[in-house]
Amino acid sequence: MGVFLLPVATATQVKNKFGEYLRIAESGEPVVITRNGREVARILGKNQAQAFLIDSLVGIAKGDVDYVRDRDKLRDERLAKYLLSRSDADGE
Repeated sequence: MGVFLLPVATATQVKNKFGEYLRIAESGEPVVITRNGREVARILGKNQAQAFLIDSLVGIAKGDVDYVRDRDKLRDERLAKYLLSRSDADGE
């Protein structure tokens, strides 16, 4: 499987060329924003942001799961997704 690299820009670059990075995000590609070499934010298009929020709510919606019984499993799944997204962003 190939490595997928997200566009990365410094906070200053985004400040100076915001429209360009906004167009990239609108096209469906998230933009990673860094400050002093560390990721501090991401710009997501509307559809990506909605998908992210929906994915993060799966398992929390009332009646979807027995939260008390499944909370450790849900936490572990979310943590794994978060760590995977961090490693993808860091190029690991």
